[in-house]
Amino acid sequence: MDAKTVLDYVPIVLTISNGLLAWAVWSIRQFTKEEVSEFRREAESRFAQIESRFEAGPKQEDIVKIADQMIKLHGAMERMTGQMEAQTHQVRLLIEHHMRRGGQES
Repeated sequence: MDAKTVLDYVPIVLTISNGLLAWAVWSIRQFTKEEVSEFRREAESRFAQIESRFEAGPKQEDIVKIADQMIKLHGAMERMTGQMEAQTHQVRLLIEHHMRRGGQES
């Protein structure tokens, strides 16, 4: 086969290959539009679910109230710790006094 015969078939081959390529691109584009529509519906549904869960959660003022309660609770626990330490000290003094007396009753 000579070069002139090959060049005669090039336009036919290019036309067929371009037609197949155009059909493939068109098919992919159509498939993508349907897929995007489905994805968009699903994303909107998920977003609505997340939004409803977020709205049901605590607001800023609720978080501030919780933080204030935690600070008050911390203060109360420190006071209780101080009272427990004082009582522990008193019990130790009683034990020490009892040990020095040798367990004798008055």
